[in-house]
Amino acid sequence: VLVVSAGSLSPDVFLNVGGVVVSLLLLIVLALIEQRSRIRLLPENTFRRGSHHAALYITISLLAIGMTCEVFVPYFLQRLHGQSPLASGYMSALMALGWTVSEIISAGWKGAKMRASILLGPVFVLAGLVLLALMLSVPSAGTWGIMSPILLGLSLVGFGIGFGWPHLLTRILQVAAPADKEIAAASITTVQLFATALGAALAGMIVNVNGFNDGTLTGVMSSAYWLMMLLAIAPLIAIFTARRCAAISYG
Repeated sequence: VLVVSAGSLSPDVFLNVGGVVVSLLLLIVLALIEQRSRIRLLPENTFRRGSHHAALYITISLLAIGMTCEVFVPYFLQRLHGQSPLASGYMSALMALGWTVSEIISAGWKGAKMRASILLGPVFVLAGLVLLALMLSVPSAGTWGIMSPILLGLSLVGFGIGFGWPHLLTRILQVAAPADKEIAAASITTVQLFATALGAALAGMIVNVNGFNDGTLTGVMSSAYWLMMLLAIAPLIAIFTARRCAAISYG
């Protein structure tokens, strides 16, 4: 996270890409250390090929990364759509509201409905981010005709994350060996916080290389568009990893 953040301080694309590459290498080193350590952060065999935990952790991480655009949404709403700071803050909170509503809807689902919630969650997040890329990045007078799709996009991102979230977390505990139950429970917060921090660092890098610091309207428009489009890659990948999660069977 620190490497990505440090690289994002420069507008040079190559330095930013280099920071991401170094960060990935450090993640590999972390995985190797975790495999050999007696005191582990994650359940045993997480990094082995075919691991159920790997699919689950990757999916929740990708979903969490998709939501980190929230850091810049209030600024984009103020600068591009003439919203007040107070209104922008409440609008951004629609992500959290969508997350809460979808969890309430799907938390009690079982069987096919539960698997459907896991599969559809990333689809909603992807749709929300693409909608935001198309609408949030275009300046407007802030009329309801323009703001309604933006608010829908914000709601979809949060809704998609929360839709299958309870079942993903439950499966992390259910597929853990009896001796790893406590580690599995503690690992949920660790992975979520790490993914959120990494996503925020990546978001900062994306807007920085796309003209955010220029202060011009064109720079803000470009950074808003590319932030949403590039972060949309995370839920796009999660669509495939979620299939693996939905197919997990347990006793």
